[in-house]
Amino acid sequence: MTRMTPDKGQARSIIEAATAEMRTTLSLEQTLEMAPLLLRSVYECFRSIGNALLMNEGIREMDHVPQIERVIKLPAQTPRPLLLLDNLRRLRHDINYRGHKPTQAELDEFMDFAHKCWKPVLEEAKKTVG
Repeated sequence: MTRMTPDKGQARSIIEAATAEMRTTLSLEQTLEMAPLLLRSVYECFRSIGNALLMNEGIREMDHVPQIERVIKLPAQTPRPLLLLDNLRRLRHDINYRGHKPTQAELDEFMDFAHKCWKPVLEEAKKTVG
């Protein structure tokens, strides 16, 4: 972790980029063939929100764990627990570095999570950043 000057402008820009990426991701066909791409993208969007929140607080963090932890700490009212993001982080790691092929159940689980939790997380992040 590195301290820096809080950067609201950069944080807003990251949130906008994550919003556009999630919009595209959620519009794609949810097939097993597309599962690695979809799950990586969903994860990256939530991680980017965490990065933006930390940047807004004057923290530069390259490690994904604190970025995901920051999203989990948001007071967003979500129908599914935000702690599932840590499971998604591990799944994405296995996809990227262990050659894991996601199952239909994993795809369904996290796409459902994205559909239900993205908007409340995004709204809370925007409120926090201002």
